[in-house]
Amino acid sequence: MTYQFNLRRYKELVEIRNKNFDGNDSEFFSKNPKLYQEYSNYQRNLQDQIMYNNREKYISLLEEHLKELGRDSDDIDLDSYSPFVEFSELYDKNLDHFNLLENKILKEGITDNFSIHPNSSEFSDLITFILRYNEDIEGEINIDQYGSLLEMTLAELRDYANPVSKTSKDN
Repeated sequence: MTYQFNLRRYKELVEIRNKNFDGNDSEFFSKNPKLYQEYSNYQRNLQDQIMYNNREKYISLLEEHLKELGRDSDDIDLDSYSPFVEFSELYDKNLDHFNLLENKILKEGITDNFSIHPNSSEFSDLITFILRYNEDIEGEINIDQYGSLLEMTLAELRDYANPVSKTSKDN
């Protein structure tokens, strides 16, 4: 059910980006969109898998967030709301982990392939959706609607976190 991530090819693409375009993604894209797209797909798959590897922690923090919403439903400032702050910090740590892993691939010459779970992309999309939704909230929010949205998203996250691929369950 998983597919192999070709680290050797990814390393080649990162080296092309760094040598030919000084690490500038915009220039890489404008000069060679097809190669940039390949690089970008590898990068996205790696980032998604890192988030997927932390799926239990994301789900746990979201469950905690929903419990806290039920208790503190009057005045919620999501910027200082501890379960959500931890959720956001985990996301940031995952991005930092990606940067460290990319540097390690380049410096240590790691070429072993590894598996990417087929649900990692959908899982990562849901995590990003939650974060972007919370960033866009301004002023007062309807706690009931917000909680319902998070509950629905949590149910989907649980489906994608299941080791059995969602597509294979649908067939």
